[in-house]
Amino acid sequence: MSEQPSTQLWLGGMRVEFVKWTQSGLIYTRVGSRETLANLTRSTIIRLLKEGMLVIEGYRPAWASTDDEVQEE
Repeated sequence: MSEQPSTQLWLGGMRVEFVKWTQSGLIYTRVGSRETLANLTRSTIIRLLKEGMLVIEGYRPAWASTDDEVQEE
């Protein structure tokens, strides 16, 4: 099983723990919690990125970029 490169997330200014990318979006949890997982769909991710409410550092799929960003491959 190949591991995905590192991804870090901030949602609404709060650091959240990235779990994994899925075909339909991403899964995350609060830092330090593995009991409650949440999912963001692709359309929600794009909207939150454009609004500045979601910050993604590190790896992200090409679809998870806004028009204003330059995606590094």
